Amino acid sequence: MTPPRAVSPARRAARAVLDTTLRAAALLAVAEVAPILTGDTDDALAGGLMAMFSLATAALVVALLDGIRQRDRLRLCLLWAVVASVVSLYEIAADLWRSTHGPGSYPSLEIAWTIERADLLGTFVFFALFVAVPAAVGLGLGAVIRMCSRATSRSLDAHASAGGTR
Repeated sequence: MTPPRAVSPARRAARAVLDTTLRAAALLAVAEVAPILTGDTDDALAGGLMAMFSLATAALVVALLDGIRQRDRLRLCLLWAVVASVVSLYEIAADLWRSTHGPGSYPSLEIAWTIERADLLGTFVFFALFVAVPAAVGLGLGAVIRMCSRATSRSLDAHASAGGTR
């Protein structure tokens, strides 16, 4: 067995940025595309609910896979906290953009910002938790699955080395 190679801090930071960017982009793509794929573009409420459901489901599934594949739990928790923050900031920016473009929009960004600023913290916390809670559940389930699979493989190895079948 070869010893693990030392990874430079710059490479580790680049990997963290790449991991965060890929996960946030995937979650946002799923949340933006899922309502379009349902075909019902007339009902804004249904589209919004579908986007939120797909966002939470995608966070759960990707975090589950992370929990199964990786061992460093602290790194994963920090990674998903940053992903939740990035997704939340994107949703705030998209909300501001929608407030200034399209039917029923505000005449300028300044007016939209003045009105939307009052609920900025609430919107940030809502979307951050909407990603972080399913991700935490996925990480926890992934860790349990990883531990169970390791225990099973250890017991099979012990059984095989003890003489195989009865």
